[in-house]
Amino acid sequence: MANLPRLLDWFLEQSLKYGGEGGLGTWTFQVFMQPRMVVTHDPENVRHILTNVNTYGKGPVWRQNFYPILGDGIFSADFNNWFLQRKRAANMFKISNFKKSMLDAVRSKCLKCLDLINAQVRSASSSHPETAIVNLEEYFFKMTLDTIGEIAFGQDLGSLSGKNIEFMRAFDFCQMYASDLFFLPGPAWFWNYCTPLGWRFRRQTQVLETHATCVVKEMITRALDEGALQDDPEGENREDVGVGRKETILSYFLQKESQESLKNDLRTVRYLSDVIMNFQIAGRDTVAQAFSWAVHLLSLHPDVQEKAHHEALLVLGSLRAAEAATFDQINRLEYMRAVVTEVLRLYPSVPKEGKWVFKDDALPDGSRVSKGSWVVFSPYVMGRLESLWADAAKFKPERHLDKPKPSNFVFTAFQGGPRICMGMNLAYMQLQYGLALLLLSCQFAPLNGGEDVLPLQHSTTLPTQRGVCVNVTLRDTANTL
Repeated sequence: MANLPRLLDWFLEQSLKYGGEGGLGTWTFQVFMQPRMVVTHDPENVRHILTNVNTYGKGPVWRQNFYPILGDGIFSADFNNWFLQRKRAANMFKISNFKKSMLDAVRSKCLKCLDLINAQVRSASSSHPETAIVNLEEYFFKMTLDTIGEIAFGQDLGSLSGKNIEFMRAFDFCQMYASDLFFLPGPAWFWNYCTPLGWRFRRQTQVLETHATCVVKEMITRALDEGALQDDPEGENREDVGVGRKETILSYFLQKESQESLKNDLRTVRYLSDVIMNFQIAGRDTVAQAFSWAVHLLSLHPDVQEKAHHEALLVLGSLRAAEAATFDQINRLEYMRAVVTEVLRLYPSVPKEGKWVFKDDALPDGSRVSKGSWVVFSPYVMGRLESLWADAAKFKPERHLDKPKPSNFVFTAFQGGPRICMGMNLAYMQLQYGLALLLLSCQFAPLNGGEDVLPLQHSTTLPTQRGVCVNVTLRDTANTL
């Protein structure tokens, strides 16, 4: 428990100490009254773990700890339930959707976020050029929640307009608490029912449930009123779901439910609420945190910041021209993509990954793993190992240019194999475009050398401890090449 606030750095230290040469070897530890954890950072072991989905998965302990938040959604699912949810959601990630509906949502929310940031700088500054200290992380969390709301549910959740503050705070606390349960001695029920933090957790999950249920009921009502639903037991492979209407992730799940169950079955509403919570953690937290760490690192490396700004001018043109950027233009932001990849190498949005062992097995390095234990690897640790990355501690986007893409089992920010993140390309599009807009409009400089920006190491994802406060200076947006 003493190392919980610095959990990721502890994993790195122990891997270098017990993991053999280069920190890649396998080592184990066990928390009192918790299953044993087998830790490895060998890329071949990671490949084995991520590609054998019937041997390694979420398992009962993850489900117990996260069920109050994620329910039966994809991030708590294994086997057939996981496969069916992934198949349904994958329909949304077609190239045609990226070029139209997804890009429209990303563009509108990024531009609204940029307007709010610029307005705050102008209101707080009396100098020229206009400069102010801004906590950008707050804006990023609101922007990404509204973006995933538009893409996944077809709704403007209004976070950038000041809504959902209670929900976001509850969400942040609940996922941090649930992540801590894996490393606290004793069963989850004891912490949930016998401690003040557990009591708070149970209250906050009610906030999450109320939010998700409201979103689902509104979408069901709208779909029934529009006649958008029909009973279609053979519709699993349909290609025309949503034709003539706005396609969303939730619409693909709605199509598989009968009108009768949507009207009368509370279990159906609960299941769809679980779908919402899972996609919100995927679409809000991970991307917002990547934005935050990107701004932090760009502020510390003005040379990288100016290279990325120069590329944005070359590819997108002025800020006004960038407002109408196309999917193909965004894809041509190659240096920006390298920046994003390097950010995620050092600060992966999901910094640690554990898989439950469903049956006895042996890893490629010969290590035996027993049914009912955990195998754990940490993308945060792997990104810092000199045995995997030369000059691992340095922020060098150039390492990803004009070179083969690193293996998904070395660069593990999006996992790999059958469980590779479905939203990877959407995340890159959001980050490349959003950062380009910011750099066309602003320059960033750190406060106190950036020393106050530290990771919250014991959360499910990787937020900062106190936000990302930087000096934001507005550029002369009339400047073009």
